[in-house]
Amino acid sequence: MEKIELEKNEIETLKNYLKKSKNSKIKKILERLERPKIEIVGYRWFQKTYGNTYHAVKIFLNGEMIFKSSEYVYGYSDQYIQTAHEKLKELKIVPENSEYWKFLRSEENFQVEYSARDLDKKTDFLKCFKY
Repeated sequence: MEKIELEKNEIETLKNYLKKSKNSKIKKILERLERPKIEIVGYRWFQKTYGNTYHAVKIFLNGEMIFKSSEYVYGYSDQYIQTAHEKLKELKIVPENSEYWKFLRSEENFQVEYSARDLDKKTDFLKCFKY
């Protein structure tokens, strides 16, 4: 599918037009688009000497960075998402009783996107979250 870039006023015009639709699928899509967007970017580094994996996260809300790890923590695979979820609770952006799996599936009032970068060198990893 081809990605289409629209200007802000074009997006608003399109939204207003679609809001008049009686199609329930279009209404669901619009509801989803109007929810705040949370982007989680994880950075992972595998310590070959001891076999440990560490991660750090950056969290964006509607395109603006709201959190950047100041230190790395132990955790492999998708643990960085759970770390971000806990931080979002701390920041009171998601409710304290937010369930991880519902958050991950965007079942709460957020659009959630996440990605990770695996870095080979510790120096590159440390650059990701140092101020």
